Amino acid sequence: MGNTSSPGIVTPELADGHVFHQYTIRVLDGKRDQVQKYLGEQGIGSMIYYPVSQDQLPVYQGQYPKMPVSDLLGTEVLSLPIWPEMASENMAVVVHVVSGVIG
Repeated sequence: MGNTSSPGIVTPELADGHVFHQYTIRVLDGKRDQVQKYLGEQGIGSMIYYPVSQDQLPVYQGQYPKMPVSDLLGTEVLSLPIWPEMASENMAVVVHVVSGVIG
């Protein structure tokens, strides 16, 4: 599902030629909201794009079985800043801040 790059974080697997339009990590141990709050306090935006699994959306109520893995992932995912011209220095700041709050 991903590469664990540090304790408490799972990063996306990288493949040759892959381009990210979102860079979404998994924050383990129930710390996702803490990490997002801290990022915001440091002036770093983040986003939770898919907080609810499909079976929980009102439009799909009763159409799918319970999806416990999806439910869990919905509590862990956090998309970090990424854009085509993002400087290495900016990436390093994001990594440093995330690592600091998790460590």
